[in-house]
Amino acid sequence: MPAKVTVTITGNTRGTMKRVPYNPTEGLQRKRVGGILTNQLVIYEVPCYEVRVEGAGVYTAMRFGLQNKGTVDQTRTCDVGISNAQMCTAE
Repeated sequence: MPAKVTVTITGNTRGTMKRVPYNPTEGLQRKRVGGILTNQLVIYEVPCYEVRVEGAGVYTAMRFGLQNKGTVDQTRTCDVGISNAQMCTAE
């Protein structure tokens, strides 16, 4: 029987990661120039958060991501992922 592991995803930020918006239908979001789709990805920087694994240590993880909605904004709100700090237990 596997050992019980407790993972705490906190609200404490720890830097940023680069992410490309995604959806299952269109995949990774690419830039458009003059209405024509290019091979250049749309890249955003999103915050990272502290994750504590009981008995193992503290790690950095991305809690939130971006959906590929086909639009490109200078800044936007992360719109997919865990919405609040949570305690998760797996057995």
